[in-house]
Amino acid sequence: MTQTHPEDTPAEKLGRVLMASTQEILGRSEFERVVQTTGQNPHIKEYQGNNLKLKFSSVALSGILNAIEVEYGARPGRGLILRIGGAGFKYGLREFGPELGLTDLAFRLLPLKRRSAFLVKALAEPANQVYPGRVQVVEADGRFLWQVSRCDAAEAAGLDSGQLESLLVGFLREAMYWVSGGKPAVVESIPVGTETATFLCKIDVYQKTY
Repeated sequence: MTQTHPEDTPAEKLGRVLMASTQEILGRSEFERVVQTTGQNPHIKEYQGNNLKLKFSSVALSGILNAIEVEYGARPGRGLILRIGGAGFKYGLREFGPELGLTDLAFRLLPLKRRSAFLVKALAEPANQVYPGRVQVVEADGRFLWQVSRCDAAEAAGLDSGQLESLLVGFLREAMYWVSGGKPAVVESIPVGTETATFLCKIDVYQKTY
């Protein structure tokens, strides 16, 4: 089980969340094998000892996601990335939950709609601490749109928009499942249309109503 390190930077915490969720989905030995192909293998033992100050970067992220697709194939790899995103929520909650107010009694007592709104907006904060202003959350008629802007560092690192979408869709689906106690919600990526110069991906999040 990974340990939390409250004194770590948001980048180090995000890195640990990614590594922990990837290891959970792939299994330890397969995780090591895949990470070896990215050149990150010197850090594996330190990470598993919970001592690593992992400097999260777009290069590390794209390296891991690209390696997964190479090793398993594009379609199965994308499915694994979706699952890694889902597994990442519980690790993200462990790392960031207290500072975001997600473990407070006041948050748990909010009505579902307000609780969901608070969660969707709060989850963008860690990403914006690492990449300022890159994630915008737009709310309209009970729907939330995560707009993830392009980043020079991400593009230079070869970060694929489809991989990022899968990671974030999995993450936000699990978040909505958690916050609602298992009530149905829809989380899906939507085309960026002609705005490819501005946005890397857009994720639509909303609760189902019947």
